[in-house]
Amino acid sequence: MDWNNRHITAILQNALAEDKALDDATTAACVDPGRKAVATFLAKQDMVIAGLGLIERTVKVFAEMDGRVKTIPDIAMNKQIFDGVRVAKGDQVAVLRHDARVPAMAST
Repeated sequence: MDWNNRHITAILQNALAEDKALDDATTAACVDPGRKAVATFLAKQDMVIAGLGLIERTVKVFAEMDGRVKTIPDIAMNKQIFDGVRVAKGDQVAVLRHDARVPAMAST
């Protein structure tokens, strides 16, 4: 899957804009730009993984839209988990280390 496809990018931009991800007043007021954070992605239920590439692409699209995020995301994927693999509720899928504003605002 080409996650950099212009159609996927447009969908992500529209979704982030609709959710007002760039306008989260609490995050803007409380989280200093450049502060680092860690976000852990856990399976909410038993499922088959699909679309893992969207984690990195969503973070990058948010950063491009925001314009103030200058750091590069560090995403650690569990080597045993990839698209098509069954996971159980609570399994750790990925860990994101990045500017704290990005995980907070992109998950609104």
